[in-house]
Amino acid sequence: MAVKRSGQPAYAQLAEDLRAQMRDGSLAVGSEIPSTSQLMSKYEVSNTVVKRALDLLKAEGLLIGQQGKGVFVRELPAAPEPSAADVAAVMRRLDELGARVEQLVDRIAALEQTRPTSAQQPSQEP
Repeated sequence: MAVKRSGQPAYAQLAEDLRAQMRDGSLAVGSEIPSTSQLMSKYEVSNTVVKRALDLLKAEGLLIGQQGKGVFVRELPAAPEPSAADVAAVMRRLDELGARVEQLVDRIAALEQTRPTSAQQPSQEP
């Protein structure tokens, strides 16, 4: 699979394809990522593109490199479940924001009613 001329950088396309393989299980937790030369050949990209893609995935915590051994898919800890109190706090905040948006919509509508129409505006002739 060569990277596409889509406007998205080649390293980002490669990183996304590797992420997809991690999601679908074809690159399982603990499995070794193909070598740089294998990735270069498969995706028809340069060493720099492969390095940037792997660096991005390492920064995201999806991969871990082991000096002299390779790069491996990292096991991520499960995300903690939000508590009922956390959910309630988020819901309250959403209600507050919704009320503020309604107030702003009402203010904009009131301002638009008081604004002179183009027929009422004085001409700009010298």
